[in-house]
Amino acid sequence: MIGLSNIEVEERIKKYGYNELKEKKKVTWVKILLRQFSNILVWILFAASVISFFIGEVLNFWVIIFLLFFIIFLGFIQEYKAESAMESLKKIVQPTTRVIRDGKVRKIPSREVVPGDLLILEMGDKIPADAEVIEAINLKVDESILTGESIPTNKNVGDEIFAGTLVVSGKCKAIVTKTGMNTKIGQISKAIESIKEKTPLQQKINSLVKRLSILAIIITTFIFIFGLLSGSSLYIVLMTTLALSVGAIPEALPLILTITLAYGMYQMAKNNAIVKRMIAAETLGSVTFICADKTGTLTKNQMQVEKIYTNGRIYDINAKINLRDKGLNLLLKICVLCNNAELKSDKIIGDPTEGALLILGHKANISKDKLEKDYKRVYEIMFTSERKMMTTIHKHAEKYLILSKGATEVILKRCKYLIKEDKIKEMSEDDIKQILQINNKFANDAYRVLALAYKEMENFDKNLNEIEKDLIFVGLVGMADAPKENVREAIELCKKAGIRVAMITGDNPITAKAIAKRLGIYENQKVDIEIKNPKLLEIVKDGIITGDELNSMSDEEFEEVVDYIYVYARTLPEQKLRIVKALKNKGYIVAMTGDGVNDAPALKKADIGIAMGSGSDVAKEASDIILQDDNFATIVEAIKIGRIIYDNIKCFTTYFVSTNYCEIFLILLSLFLIGVDYLPLLATHILLINMVAEDLPAATIGLDFSREDVIYKKPINPKDKILG
Repeated sequence: MIGLSNIEVEERIKKYGYNELKEKKKVTWVKILLRQFSNILVWILFAASVISFFIGEVLNFWVIIFLLFFIIFLGFIQEYKAESAMESLKKIVQPTTRVIRDGKVRKIPSREVVPGDLLILEMGDKIPADAEVIEAINLKVDESILTGESIPTNKNVGDEIFAGTLVVSGKCKAIVTKTGMNTKIGQISKAIESIKEKTPLQQKINSLVKRLSILAIIITTFIFIFGLLSGSSLYIVLMTTLALSVGAIPEALPLILTITLAYGMYQMAKNNAIVKRMIAAETLGSVTFICADKTGTLTKNQMQVEKIYTNGRIYDINAKINLRDKGLNLLLKICVLCNNAELKSDKIIGDPTEGALLILGHKANISKDKLEKDYKRVYEIMFTSERKMMTTIHKHAEKYLILSKGATEVILKRCKYLIKEDKIKEMSEDDIKQILQINNKFANDAYRVLALAYKEMENFDKNLNEIEKDLIFVGLVGMADAPKENVREAIELCKKAGIRVAMITGDNPITAKAIAKRLGIYENQKVDIEIKNPKLLEIVKDGIITGDELNSMSDEEFEEVVDYIYVYARTLPEQKLRIVKALKNKGYIVAMTGDGVNDAPALKKADIGIAMGSGSDVAKEASDIILQDDNFATIVEAIKIGRIIYDNIKCFTTYFVSTNYCEIFLILLSLFLIGVDYLPLLATHILLINMVAEDLPAATIGLDFSREDVIYKKPINPKDKILG
């Protein structure tokens, strides 16, 4: 294989561009500053300051100007940190990669990879572009960053591999098909850039300010005309209009709102929830539905052996493992030796499934390096998706030890004997039935099951049929992507708080259902609703829907059943977006948790996007809140603080409006009873009264975070207005 020539590379770079993700146009500080003037409250205060200046009320002018600039400054600071999702996505593509060009292997910057390039990839390499596999040896790719699947995907000749994913086993050659923004990651980046949502609080505050501003304009316009028609001087009329404009607008509302949200953010940060957007702090209090991505959010994204069946016994794996059982001791040796992963500095290099087997041996103080000195590997029959098993041959003393692991049904067909009661016995039909029953039990409990077997040979040749014939069955291991600490308790608290939780995963429905039961998400439900479509009714009763079933539904059909779904299995990234949209259309305030690149569009679309601190930079940048401790339970604490924030905002806003409009009614009453020339309050008086008797008490209300019982109340109704 010769690969591309330098001339062809130059032509393709001109045609397709460099292999990099294009940044959206950066928002300059000037644009952010100008954006602050889109607030109608700012313009009304500006108009009031202009009037003060021209009528000679210097004190009023400077007081209002100070408030005006303070509001603009705070808004500018909040928005100065522009979205940097594109920058994070660029970091996913590795800096260099190996390609064949002009018949030679070259190491080039990843940005210079072009369609048609011939990639050379090995274990540990990050794939720089979308490509088609043309040669593969035992190739496995970790696509969890795109699919959410914690188990690596086997790749064969003709399969597609994607930019940003990781080769965890084997090696391959592949022809690049797409680069830059045309890759799957590039498509995700476009989705992130296009989604811009306002939080419920933003909508409510904007609505309230607009209503107050419109009311202020109507009142001041009426009084201005009334004053001129009554024959009063222009100076008196402008003074009156100024007093009313200042009284009608709660000028400190943005300031107290900012202080309340900032203090709420501080409280959340102390509890490991970092809020990126200040206005999003409150929205947590309104959350009624959490869409939780399983891998990396509810679970550790780390396979772990939890069950062992050997010698007729089932073992639950704890911190210590009893090695007195002959079958268990042998099983652990097979786990460690029939294994291509490595454990370095407590980190797994290689396939996560094999890594889990290594960790199991490590718990029993079985070192792979030490064991391989006595059992030197001389040959390996690789795992393939067709064979569904792997075999290694080791020389020990003067004999050869054959070690195999793989799918239970496949291994059993190769076995003639088994270890039972510490003896090697011929396998009977009853033995096979018992093993299969244990296998099914493990599978139904959400475990991935591997069977292990061995035999000894005096002589060794590379005859595949002889090597994997008449094996001795040793046992089964059941492993799972372990749930994170305190997740189940956090989900129970969510239920008490009136918040629904649904799990979204790439796992198959049986595994997904079992995991959801263990976490307390899935519940057996009795449904009493009328659905004519029997297929939809079955989905509702089961509470689980797959990606294929979702694709077959119209938006209307999906919205009909979305209230009853606990688990979404075999889903794709774009389907997560559809789930969030359907829930929002049904009136839910949706929080989406995630940690991978595939989660970013859904995190953006949700009312609140919650990323894990250990997750990808893309997910963090697309989110509103980052959980520094990766603890699902932190969400519950953040929701409690969010509810307190909303209660405080509602209280001090009511206080603001009630006191301000008392001033307005006093001025209006004076106008009609004693005339324009004898106002009881001038603009300076109102500002002073507001600062002392209104702003300070309102700030005290906003900083009251002493309530603990709010988590057990119903979520804040998103349809409720701040002022009823």
